[in-house]
Parts: sequence; structure tokens; C-alpha cells
Amino acid sequence: LFSALTHSSGKSHEEVSNLVHQIPLVHAYGQLAPLPWQGREGFARSYVRDLSVEAIDAAAHGIQIVSEKADDTAGFDEAKQLISKASRVFFLGFGFLDVNMERLGFLPHRSNDHLKGKQVFGTRFGLTEAERQSVEGRFQGVTLDGDPLKQTGAFLRNVKGLVDEG
Repeated sequence: LFSALTHSSGKSHEEVSNLVHQIPLVHAYGQLAPLPWQGREGFARSYVRDLSVEAIDAAAHGIQIVSEKADDTAGFDEAKQLISKASRVFFLGFGFLDVNMERLGFLPHRSNDHLKGKQVFGTRFGLTEAERQSVEGRFQGVTLDGDPLKQTGAFLRNVKGLVDEG
């Protein structure tokens, strides 16, 4: 997200960092480590191959294991609350497994009334056309990007109004 906005907006790293900090992001299964631009104390991890003990330990501590039977986790609860308040929802790098969608309140083959008036988009990197149609058919109101080869950054660079043009 940070890279896509930096490259598409013409704004400085500091401006984009401030902008991204205003967007609620939920990593329901945790995050390997904060990225350097996130400005958090402690260990930060760039997009580089680092197999040091420190990097692996930090990544392991950032991952949350969620039981298939546990529907109430802090990450999913936070995401459900944010979805209920949002006018636009973006799923980036999300697998659209039924159990995860149901944890977020998206019921398969139902009208999902809580989505009325909302725009819900997702990336589909690596999904086939049949898989895209299956997700959109099972979860009414969800629209996946048409290009299975488009990565998240390219997807975000084409979202109108994501960054204020002024």
C-alpha cells in the first residue's frame, strides 16, 4: 500500500506514511513485522530476504494462529467493526476462504444485507477466472479485480479517490 501510494501520488514518503496511518488496516492473522515506514519502536522488517535468528523470531512473534473453531479473535472482531462503518472495503492479498469470510460476517449464497450501499473490492492475484466467479457468486456484493496477474500495488494505483488528488 505504501509503495503503491508513493509511486502513484507524487507525495513524499512522510506524506504517504501519514496518509496510510489514517487508513484502518487489519491483519487478522498478525503481521510478520512492522515495515520501516510504519515508524514503530523495536524491530522493523524491509522487503528483503533476511533469515537471521532475530528476523525469524520477530516474524514468528507477529503471527497469530487462529483455530478453525474460534470465530472471535481480536483481528476479526476489529475488521467486522470497521467493515460495518466503512463505505468502501478492500481485501488485499486475501484468500477468501469460506471460514474467514464467515468470520467477517459474509455469508455464502446470501444477500449480505450489511453490505448494502458499500463498495467491496478485492485483489485476486493468482486466482483463475473460475475461482473469481466462485468467490463473487458465493459472497454477493464482493467484486474482485479482473486481472489475475495484477499485484496489489498495481491494483491500488488504479483505485480512484484512494489518494486525494489535491
